Amino acid sequence: MVVILRKTKRLHVHVHISEVPKTLCSSLAENMFDQFVLRDFDDGKAPIRPTERVSIIIQNYQPGGKHFLHKHDDVEQVYFILKGKARVKLGDEVIEAGEGEFIYIPRGLLHSNENIGEGELKVMLIGVKVV
Repeated sequence: MVVILRKTKRLHVHVHISEVPKTLCSSLAENMFDQFVLRDFDDGKAPIRPTERVSIIIQNYQPGGKHFLHKHDDVEQVYFILKGKARVKLGDEVIEAGEGEFIYIPRGLLHSNENIGEGELKVMLIGVKVV
């Protein structure tokens, strides 16, 4: 089965979970990550379960919380919005994403994100080191 993701502009892919076939989705056991909190940044915790090339992080932001503008020269990332509403800066583009949406961030692209909702923002970040 081939999944075609909707491409927006030229830098990233933005797709809602309803567009992904059910056979590719399963329940997210996000609570299992809560016991693996290794570091904090800004006001969000970053639970992490890394392997040599792949890391999965759950980021939690309170209303108004944000992560600074940065880039990864050797990592591609996918954000999956578990809860809340985010504003994500991707290069010169700014998008808003809500629960159930994916955002692809290619390596080397300056990006940042912030919670623009009234409640908590919870983002699953999947990073893959490019070799």
